Amino acid sequence: MRKWLSTYLLIAIALQTGCSKKTIDLDLTQHVDQKLVVEGRISNVVERQEFTCSLTSDFGATAPDAVTDADITIYTDEGIYHFSHSAGGLYGSDVPFAGIPGQTYSIEILWKGEIYDAETIMASPVYIDSVWSNTTSAIFQGTQQDIKVRLGSEADQYIRYKIYAPALDSITSDTIWTEYPVPVYWVTPVFAAPNQIVTLPANDHYFHFDSTDRIKIEVYSISTDIGEYLLELRDYMNKELPNSQYHNPPFFYSNDAYGMGYGGCLVTAYYVF
Repeated sequence: MRKWLSTYLLIAIALQTGCSKKTIDLDLTQHVDQKLVVEGRISNVVERQEFTCSLTSDFGATAPDAVTDADITIYTDEGIYHFSHSAGGLYGSDVPFAGIPGQTYSIEILWKGEIYDAETIMASPVYIDSVWSNTTSAIFQGTQQDIKVRLGSEADQYIRYKIYAPALDSITSDTIWTEYPVPVYWVTPVFAAPNQIVTLPANDHYFHFDSTDRIKIEVYSISTDIGEYLLELRDYMNKELPNSQYHNPPFFYSNDAYGMGYGGCLVTAYYVF
């Protein structure tokens, strides 16, 4: 079907141009060629940092094609960190290390003779003081509800978040947290200030929760360069032609590689609606 569409476009253009000898350069993406996807977050905790490598896949695919033969290296002011593959496209740093706020990290992936790289800045910590909502009515009635956070930040940067609902294990009585996915480009700017109020992007996303639910929120700080990249991705999804086989979202790495590698600091808060 893709080959027929491409042929049809070329014939239509030929009919329109006739003998004018006008040249039209079509830059149509060959989506039969899979692209490299590299995902990873460098934390501010001394640990074995991890990245994953895979290939782009069609909509509806249950599992991505893992890339197991890549070489991943991160260059920092303090040293060079090599990553080794363990299983299923997962790569871990050979030695534990922690990201240092404000430091620049150069991520390099060597795969099949090509180098894919990007630079990012390690984010600074944020501190949550309190969490509350702008309404007390039940979400099940369709009321939109925002979540506001009072926090402090050590730098001008952005934050992302994840949200979880609780379930009780009937055997151990432990709380089991279920994540409700939110778009990766839901980011919010924060300032270098000890006391500020931000509203987490929500729309009508919290219809899952009742007014008595206890939720868990994980807030990640991300540097300005990453926040601006995610806003580009948001604009693509909202304004361009999503699902068009002839358009690509913005690439994060050189040589047309997807994914994202960044340094982020995590802080967790609990809240009852």
